Amino acid sequence: MSRMMLLLVIAFTMTNVIKACLIQAKSGAMRSLVNLPRLKIVMDMDECMLCCEESVYNFDKVEGLERIAVTMEDNAGIMRVHLRPGLRQFLKEISSFSDVYVMTTAARRYARPAIKVLDPESNIFKRTWWREILVNGKDLTQLKEDYDENRTVLVDNMISNFESQPSNGILVKEFTTDPKDNHLQDVLALLKYLVDEPDVRTVLAPMYGKYPEAKKFIR
Repeated sequence: MSRMMLLLVIAFTMTNVIKACLIQAKSGAMRSLVNLPRLKIVMDMDECMLCCEESVYNFDKVEGLERIAVTMEDNAGIMRVHLRPGLRQFLKEISSFSDVYVMTTAARRYARPAIKVLDPESNIFKRTWWREILVNGKDLTQLKEDYDENRTVLVDNMISNFESQPSNGILVKEFTTDPKDNHLQDVLALLKYLVDEPDVRTVLAPMYGKYPEAKKFIR
């Protein structure tokens, strides 16, 4: 190959590389300019954010986890609860870029004081649904005027709870008092990724039934 031909090949290759970089940069810039509605995150409670332990012996035996005692309403007793590792930081972060809600099948007398312990100043959770007021399971349309099918996510450890909106769910591993559990890091990475997605379903639909992995959602 002559020197002239070699220079032409190099110039052609560099031109294509530069074009590709400009297209990618323009795409990123356009994404950042889109004014997307705020993300709506609906959190499950038991076995997702925390784990209730009925046995006093088991409650005291587990080390390395934050433990709280939840005094139930109507003098119904005390529930002993372990918080999932990293939960408080996780809630602090997601509440900074989204509206956060709770849907739980737990009874009100336990759910309401448990949420109060997690959010004592009521600046994290926008609203809570418990067993007595849930309609049609965890149908996300219960958010009513806050519901946006493109920007609403349900975080739950039971896949059956995604029945009403299967393309809006993030399946998480069940939390059972493992002090080495770091799954919330994976969930947080995915939620941060979804902030810039116009329709969360395009990402979540292919993930149905699969646990998120943080390494897959680093831009």
